[in-house]
Amino acid sequence: MQNSKLQKGELILFTTGEYSDFSNIMLVKVLKNFDIQELQDAGSDNFIEIYKTSSWFSYTKFRLWLIEQGYIEELSYREYWLDG
Repeated sequence: MQNSKLQKGELILFTTGEYSDFSNIMLVKVLKNFDIQELQDAGSDNFIEIYKTSSWFSYTKFRLWLIEQGYIEELSYREYWLDG
C-alpha cells in the first residue's frame, strides 16, 4: 500500500500502468500538505464534477486541478535509461 499523505517540499513522480504499460506522467513538487487518496475518493465534495469523465477518473484533469488549487508545481526533468 502506498503512502498517500504528501508533505510540502517533497518531490513526487506520478506514474501509471504496469509492466510494459508503465509510464512516467510528471515530476512535481508538493506545495502544501495533503492526502491525494482522500482527494481522489472525495468526489464532488472536494473535486469539481467537471473534472470527472463519465464513470472513469480522469488523471490528466486531476493533475491539472491539483496545480490550479496550489497543491503541486510541475517540474521539468530528463529521463535517462540505464541499460542493464
